[in-house]
Amino acid sequence: MAATTVALALPRHRDSAVAASLLALCGSELAWLLLRAKSAVTPASAITHPRVVSPIPGVRPVPLMATGACIAGLTSAVGWIEDRVVGARAAGRWPLIGLSRIQLGPAAVYFRRFIAIKCPGHNGTHRPFRTEKCMHTATKSALVASVVLAFASTEALAAMTWNVSLWGKRRAFTEHIEKLAELVAAKTNGEFKLNLGYGETLSKNRENLDGIKIGAFEMAQICAGYHENKNPTLTVLELPFLGVQDLKQEIAVSQALYEHPAVKKDLARWDAMALMPSPMPQYNVAGTGEAPKSLADFQGRRIRATGGLGEAFKTIGAVPTSVTASEAYNAMESGVLDSVAFAQHAHLAFRTVDLAKWWTVNLNPGTVQCPVVVSIASYKGLKPEFREALDSSIKESLEHYLAKYGEVYKKWDPLLEKKGIQKVSFSKEQIAEFRARAAEPARAAWVKKMDAQGVPGQELYDLVMKTLGN
Repeated sequence: MAATTVALALPRHRDSAVAASLLALCGSELAWLLLRAKSAVTPASAITHPRVVSPIPGVRPVPLMATGACIAGLTSAVGWIEDRVVGARAAGRWPLIGLSRIQLGPAAVYFRRFIAIKCPGHNGTHRPFRTEKCMHTATKSALVASVVLAFASTEALAAMTWNVSLWGKRRAFTEHIEKLAELVAAKTNGEFKLNLGYGETLSKNRENLDGIKIGAFEMAQICAGYHENKNPTLTVLELPFLGVQDLKQEIAVSQALYEHPAVKKDLARWDAMALMPSPMPQYNVAGTGEAPKSLADFQGRRIRATGGLGEAFKTIGAVPTSVTASEAYNAMESGVLDSVAFAQHAHLAFRTVDLAKWWTVNLNPGTVQCPVVVSIASYKGLKPEFREALDSSIKESLEHYLAKYGEVYKKWDPLLEKKGIQKVSFSKEQIAEFRARAAEPARAAWVKKMDAQGVPGQELYDLVMKTLGN
């Protein structure tokens, strides 16, 4: 064999030490880390070896000396391949790592199957090998996998897969991402794909910006109210009673905000940029117990309301909590919460409507800001044709979202009637009172808070009002 090359590589130079450890396969001629030809960083243990042949044109193979920590390296090797290379960490960041789970499948599956059959007692969960015999077997298996990976087809190497971190299940809230994935794949003949990771399989929803920053995945959906301190500029759109009329207007004002330099700078701290909004209608409240007839009836009610909405409900005596959407049902069922403020699709998707006894029809205090963000480094690293496919698909994806959300509206009222949920309407005077208590105090407090952080709060608020025509 001309060369045995372990074609597994991490995209960032700070991971070289980790890669070196995991790829130490008991012999320097067997453990190679492929680095970009332009890379100026070479592991300290790198040596030259005449037998090294790179399977990828223009990519320099750098051999790594075996550290002697064969067991330690192999202990993590299988899990690392599955959890990092195949799963999330490096996909799309480097030519070889652009391979998707399916494309890497043959090698990864063979690797897994070989260990499961040849190592009695191994439970197949890719955890530490417990015997010397298994360690040697794993070494052989690793080499089989590396050969398959090293000589992968050039077509596979050209492919790109981005992992997308999402929570919950597919619903109206994620339909634009579904459409984006469909369009991007079609426009690139399947060479650029979005792998949608629902159910927090890639990250907790409060940690998606962190995941983008460390390169765990390339795209994610976030909600500003889940982590106000991480994205303070976005929270201007979560202020109560802004006067947004419909989803189209929500899209327009969101996109205008994303273009502001302060917002770009804010998100860039996480290597993130806003790709498109996830527009949602005004929130209303579904609750248990006796239905409120006036604002005073919210006194002491424990309500799930994040960000500016939570602050608004405080002004009428409610006790807001910022549990995530995924946690809302259990909190409501156990009595930790009396009520939940959601858009209609979320009440459906997270089943709070199954527990509700009443629903506020027209309270409409505001909504939340939940953009789809992408890694700046990954975006800039895309081939021009891939970037064009992504950018050109945003408008159609949002149009698809609006159409799908229209279907939610159509089924909502019939569902309330079927479940016997009481509709609660408030008078114009009551709504005006709520607005007077919440809107201006919230705005003033938010601007003051932003000023203290060096964020141009008033400027962002004025941009929002101007875009809305208020």
